[in-house]
Amino acid sequence: MNPSELYKQAYNLHYKEGKSEEALTLYNQILNEFPSSKEATYSKSQISNIEGNVQKPKEKQQGHQETERQDTELSEYQVLVEERYPTLRFIASMYKGLAILVGVIVIITMFRSNDNIVLFFGSLVLGAIGVITLLAMSEGIRVFIDIEENTRKFTLQQSKK
Repeated sequence: MNPSELYKQAYNLHYKEGKSEEALTLYNQILNEFPSSKEATYSKSQISNIEGNVQKPKEKQQGHQETERQDTELSEYQVLVEERYPTLRFIASMYKGLAILVGVIVIITMFRSNDNIVLFFGSLVLGAIGVITLLAMSEGIRVFIDIEENTRKFTLQQSKK
């Protein structure tokens, strides 16, 4: 079985069937058999979720036991979640790259306008609109991905309480 199939099986056991112990076994199997796969990284996060290893970053680094109040704000906690939507991340990067390309083309066009004021200002205005639009689309996609990721983290934190 490949790591992707194992991960899907473990994920279904964990979230759809509620069989955390069986899922934990499969996540550990992925770590042992496919340690360099992306599924191994995801499995580490899921194992942390199952075992309830949501700790303050300082405590994790220093190895201290939890001695502070348990009603600490959620923003102080760190939860690892898998990175989703690689295609959307790629598209956002492509929009950003395209914005840079358009910006370079606009600058070249402005320098080559040869005293043509209409071409100069037309390139400037339309180029600026194009660059700003492409950057806004890129950032918009990233914002939606971040919202989903933060919502998932919050849900995981709430389920630990």
